[in-house]
Amino acid sequence: MKLVHIVTYSIVLLLCSCTNKNDLNTIISTMYEDCNDKNNCILTFSNLMSFEWDTLYYYSTANTTMDIQKDLGDKSIEPTEFECRVFFLNKGKIIYEQTWPVIPSEPIEGVVFSTSLKKLKMSRVDTKVKVIKRGNVFFLEKI
Repeated sequence: MKLVHIVTYSIVLLLCSCTNKNDLNTIISTMYEDCNDKNNCILTFSNLMSFEWDTLYYYSTANTTMDIQKDLGDKSIEPTEFECRVFFLNKGKIIYEQTWPVIPSEPIEGVVFSTSLKKLKMSRVDTKVKVIKRGNVFFLEKI
């Protein structure tokens, strides 16, 4: 069973490399569709991304750019408004960032980290999430 999951992850990563191989919306959507049990779809970020990383940070729209810059120690982070952001770091350096604009007048789509926290930090060894799909939204709940 574990071999099947490893082969599936490898195929998904290969297919994703033909487009934007690191787009979380694409990766999560593809992996969810491959889940045998849609009511209990568990993913681990350490297996999903095609680059080396050790820490994942999620910031909700409640964080300012200044909050994020101070937290990550990186003044080069571009200012944005009304966006949720994910950063993957390796040895303290940002190696990947993805943002999701939040426009109140438009329906939510893509990946949403389901948390009451302003910020979520996960190490590579602690990145299990449960995926719940509702419409065009994939809600990720940390396990």
